[in-house]
Amino acid sequence: MADAVRVRRLLTTARGVLFLTTLGRAPLAQAGPPPLREAEPLPLVRAAELPRRPVELVPRAVISLSSCASGVEEARCEALGPSLGGELLALYRPTPYFAFGGGLSYGRAAGSLPSAELSAEALSFTLAGRVYLLEEGMLDPYLEALVGWGRERTTFLPNATSAESRRAAAGVKEQDAAFGPFGRAGGGVDCLVGSSVKVGFVAAYGQLVFARGESCRAGRCVAGSAPSGSVRGGITVGVGASVLFGQSL
Repeated sequence: MADAVRVRRLLTTARGVLFLTTLGRAPLAQAGPPPLREAEPLPLVRAAELPRRPVELVPRAVISLSSCASGVEEARCEALGPSLGGELLALYRPTPYFAFGGGLSYGRAAGSLPSAELSAEALSFTLAGRVYLLEEGMLDPYLEALVGWGRERTTFLPNATSAESRRAAAGVKEQDAAFGPFGRAGGGVDCLVGSSVKVGFVAAYGQLVFARGESCRAGRCVAGSAPSGSVRGGITVGVGASVLFGQSL
């Protein structure tokens, strides 16, 4: 009898445990599998910061210090002051790192000696190439090379104190000219102040190479090697603005 009671209690306990176990699992079964997580959107492509443009028009104001050749008339060249002038470049930039184009420049200098007044003019036509160092951002540094043709002319006019003597001196003025292939190399940094405008500066050294020349005395000109009184080149420093055109690179 006692065994039957013991067995009945064990069965009752087992039924209770089974019931509680089933009751605890029921909510999980009813909930089902967790929902699938929606895919996150791909990150947006970041627009380039101040991107470059393919066409640049570059006007500059420049100042140059003359480089003189040694010779008997070297003092004439050395008496000239800094040359003031301007440049204009047009560049096509097919990639952010390279551009090519062409340009022209003109400069004028003045000076004096105890016996005369001096003036000089320089003109050049060049092809231009640039290598840029950054493809985006506010700063746009570059290396620049110009190759073309240049001409320089120095005029030596004796001092005169009256109108009559100035007319007489005009007939005895002397001119030295040098011309030939011209090259210049340097670099600069531009700063973008908007999507289509840059401002910056450039520093470079230029030189006439294999130059020929001409000397004119009292109306008679003799061609030959470049005279020692002529300017052969010099150091150039300039500031300017670039106007940009076209779609962003």
